[in-house]
Amino acid sequence: MENEREFLGLLVSEWSAIGTVAAVIVSLVIGFVGWRGSARTEEKLRTQALRAQASKVAAWQSGNPNSREGYALTVINNSDLPVYGVRAPDLTIFNTSTGVDDPVEFGTIPPSKERSVDIGHAFGDISNTWELFFTDANGTEWHRTAGGVLSLVPASGRTSTSAAGKRSLRSFAE
Repeated sequence: MENEREFLGLLVSEWSAIGTVAAVIVSLVIGFVGWRGSARTEEKLRTQALRAQASKVAAWQSGNPNSREGYALTVINNSDLPVYGVRAPDLTIFNTSTGVDDPVEFGTIPPSKERSVDIGHAFGDISNTWELFFTDANGTEWHRTAGGVLSLVPASGRTSTSAAGKRSLRSFAE
């Protein structure tokens, strides 16, 4: 009888210890999952805050290559802050004064304003080939494709305006 009580006491103690260890493990797993979810939420909020101004800058091509005017590229800044260094480095306009191809640059666009640049007549459809670069008020550089995709420019690729990839757009009106 004494042995049975000792055995039952030992069995209860072992199961109690196993239960305690299991409860600690479950608590750690739940805590980790909650922390990880919180970290993801914080990262998502940081990303949204970073993109807040840039997502309000849009660009589009308008016009008709068969018309006298040709194409125009328009950029609008719908944010409450200016954007800087707005440019389409892969497009150029032939400058009749200098005889040189100048890159398409919009400069600074104030809040709630738009700017258009006549880019003349392109050789073929350029609607899906131009790219826009700009810097927001926080000094972050962004890239928007003709298709509307917005992406952060990595620090290693910022303010790249090499002449190698530029296409010349010459107007028939010249």
